[in-house]
Amino acid sequence: MKKEVEQSLSIGTAALKLSVSTKTIRRLLSSGDLSGFKIGVSCRILESSLIEYQQRQIKAFIKAQENEFSWTGVD
Repeated sequence: MKKEVEQSLSIGTAALKLSVSTKTIRRLLSSGDLSGFKIGVSCRILESSLIEYQQRQIKAFIKAQENEFSWTGVD
């Protein structure tokens, strides 16, 4: 049975996919908001990690929007 290897991305490719700078990707890796691994001197990011990060950001945005427009019940 052949196992599929998940696609890994360079910092530059991850930055392009998120429309951010490579500096931002490095900051996200350092803070633990995005997970990656090293192969030699090169840092790689699993595509699933990028997708999970995007999903967390979308959920946080939606929650913030809901809180901003929620009614307090005060007349």
